[in-house]
Amino acid sequence: MNTLITGVAGSGKTAVGYELDRRGYDALNMDTFKGLCPWVDLSSGLSDPDIKRESAEDLLDKFDWLWDKLKLEELLGQTTNTFFCGSSGNQAKFYHLFG
Repeated sequence: MNTLITGVAGSGKTAVGYELDRRGYDALNMDTFKGLCPWVDLSSGLSDPDIKRESAEDLLDKFDWLWDKLKLEELLGQTTNTFFCGSSGNQAKFYHLFG
């Protein structure tokens, strides 16, 4: 059974993952998998837009950090009994994939 450890930015997901790994458990930081969590332009739906042009105030109004369904399913299909540490704007769609 794969388990999701989630929370808001800065809540300690990565720290918990490091500690689980240190204790011998399989723990993965979801932010480290290329293509799994692209920024998505909310108006166009396009992944990995050029967000460098946006101000910090506008960033979260125009873009969201979303898990790619196919990439997530592929990753989960390669693991069992793993703790996944991360969050995204669409994570609720995927809760059923975790124990």
